[in-house]
Amino acid sequence: MISAASNGDVRALTQLLENNADIAAREEDGSSALHWAARNGHEGVVRLLLQNNADIAARDKARACVCGWRRERVAMARNGHEGVVRLLLEKNADIAASDYFSSPALHWAARKGHEGVVRVLLENNADIAARDNGSSSALHWASADGHEGVVRLLLEKNADIAARNHFSSSALHNAARHGHEGVVRLLLENNADIAARSNNGNSPLHLASEDGHEGVVRLLLENNADIAAMAHGGFSALHLAAHKGHEGVVRLLLENNADIAASNQDGSSALHLAAHKGHEGAVRLLLENNADTAARNHNGSSPLHYAALNGREGVVRLLLENNADIAARSDSGRSPLHFAARNGHEGVVRLLLQYNADIAARDKEGNSPLHCGAGIFGVEDAVRVLLENNADIAARNNDGNSPLDLAARNGNEDAVRLLLENNADIGARNNDGSSPLHLAAQEGHEDAVRLLLENNADIAARNNDGFSPLHLAAGNLHDGVVRLLLENNADIAARNNDGSSPLHLAAGARHEFVVRLLLENNADIAARNNFGSSPLHLAAMNGHAGAARLLLENNADIAARSNGGFSALHWAAKNGREVAVWLLLQKNADIAAREDVRMCYVRVET
Repeated sequence: MISAASNGDVRALTQLLENNADIAAREEDGSSALHWAARNGHEGVVRLLLQNNADIAARDKARACVCGWRRERVAMARNGHEGVVRLLLEKNADIAASDYFSSPALHWAARKGHEGVVRVLLENNADIAARDNGSSSALHWASADGHEGVVRLLLEKNADIAARNHFSSSALHNAARHGHEGVVRLLLENNADIAARSNNGNSPLHLASEDGHEGVVRLLLENNADIAAMAHGGFSALHLAAHKGHEGVVRLLLENNADIAASNQDGSSALHLAAHKGHEGAVRLLLENNADTAARNHNGSSPLHYAALNGREGVVRLLLENNADIAARSDSGRSPLHFAARNGHEGVVRLLLQYNADIAARDKEGNSPLHCGAGIFGVEDAVRVLLENNADIAARNNDGNSPLDLAARNGNEDAVRLLLENNADIGARNNDGSSPLHLAAQEGHEDAVRLLLENNADIAARNNDGFSPLHLAAGNLHDGVVRLLLENNADIAARNNDGSSPLHLAAGARHEFVVRLLLENNADIAARNNFGSSPLHLAAMNGHAGAARLLLENNADIAARSNGGFSALHWAAKNGREVAVWLLLQKNADIAAREDVRMCYVRVET
C-alpha cells in the first residue's frame, strides 16, 4: 500500500483497496500511504485515498501531518505540490497544523519559495503571523532564503515587516545576513526599519558587512544606514568586515567615510582586527587609508603585536614596511618579538630580527624573548632562531630564572636539550636557590629530569630552604621522578632546613606510592625533624590514613613523641582526623597518653 502510494501507482493502489488492504497502515516512522502520496505530489493517489476515508489528520512520529514536514522527507507544501495542497484543503486538512518545530505548511512553502502554494494557503486563511519555535514567521523564512516573489506576496497580504524572532532579528536582518539584495530592496521599499537591532546589537548593515555582501552593504548605505552604529562589544560595520577580511566591503565602507580610527570595547581598531586574523588585503587597504599603526588597545597591544602573536608573517612585513613601531610594548611590557617567540612563530621571529627588533628586551617580569619561547612546548624552532642571533642564554628574569629554568619547570624537554647544546648553565640558581633540576623535579617532569641528569646536573643541590630535588619530587607526589632520582643515587636521608627528610614530606602530602617507594629504598622511618616529628606524626596530623597505615605496617613507632610530648594519636585527635584516629586506635595507640601541657581527650563512638 505504502509503496504504491509513494510511487503514484493508482492501478496497484486500487487493486489493494479492493482487496481490503489496510489504508491506515504505518511505517516504523509513522508514515502512512497518504503521507507518502502527499510528499511526492501524486494528486490522483491522494484523491483515491481520501475517497476511501484515509485519515487526513494523521501524524507521523515527527508530528508531521500530510500538509506539513518531517525531518527525513518533505511533504507537498515543501515540494510545491500546489494541486495536492488544494485537494487536501478541499477535504478540510488542518491548515494550522504544525510539525515538531511548530512550523505550519505556510512556513515551509515560504521557506522553499513555492509562491503558488503560499498563495493557495493564504487564500485559505493560513495564519500569516504564525511563529515557529524560534519565533520566526513565514516572512522571516522567505527573506532568509531569498525568495523575492514569496516576500512580495506576503507583504501584499500585510505580513508584519517589523516582526522579530527570538534573536530579535527582523526579516531585513535575515535578508541582509544572507546577501539577498533583491529581498533587501523590496523590504526597504516597504519601509522596513534599516536601524533595527538584534539581541546582540547588530543592525542589517552589521550583518551584511560581517558576511561580505558588498551589494547589500551598498544598498543599505544608499538608504542611509548608520555606518557608525556599534553592536554589542563596540563593533562597527568596518570592524566586522575587517575582522572577516572582506576587502570589497572594507573599501566600500571607507569610501562612505567609516571611522577608520574607531575602537571597540577592547580598544581594538579595524586594523587590529584585520592584523589579528592575517587579512593582508584588508590591512593594506586600511593602511592606504591612513589607519594608525601605533594604535593601542586596552592591554596596550598594537596591530603589530597582534600580527606577531598569531604568526601573520605577511601582515607583519606589511606593517613594518609602513613604519609600525617594532619596539612597542604592551601593558605587560612585551614587544612583538616576545609575542612571536612565545607562540613559536619562527618566520615572524626571523623577520622581526631582520628589522632589528631588540633581542634583549625585557617585559615587566624581566623575561626576554628567549625566556618566553623556552617555557612553551613546540616552539623550539623559534628558540633556535633566537640563539642563532645571539640571544643571552644566561639572562635572568625578576625571579632569577634563566631560559633553562623555565624550560625545565615547564617540562619542555626539546627546549632543555637545545639550551644545553648551546651551553646553558645547568647549575645556575634562581632567587630561591633552585636549579633547573629542582624545578623539573618539583613539577614532575620525568623526561626533563632524566635529560638534566644525563648532562650531570647536581642531584644533591639544595635550594635556600635546604630542599634537594628528591625532597621536592617526594613532597609534590611525583613517584616517577622520585624513582628516577633514587636510581641515580639521590640521598634518601637528606634533610632540609627544618630537618625533614623526603619521607617526612611524602607522608605529610597524602601519597602512599611515594611513601612505599622510599621505604623500599630504606628511608629512615624513625627520622625526626627539628620539631621532633616522625613521618608517622606528619601523616597523622594531616589525616593521611593510607600513609599512616603503610608506615605502621613497616613498624613505625606508634608511641613516639614529638616536641611537646605529642604522639601520632595526639596529633590526629587535635586536628580532627577521625579516620586516622580510628586507625591508630586499631593499632593499639595509647589512648591514655598525656602530652606535656594537657591531656588529650578522645571520644570514640561504639
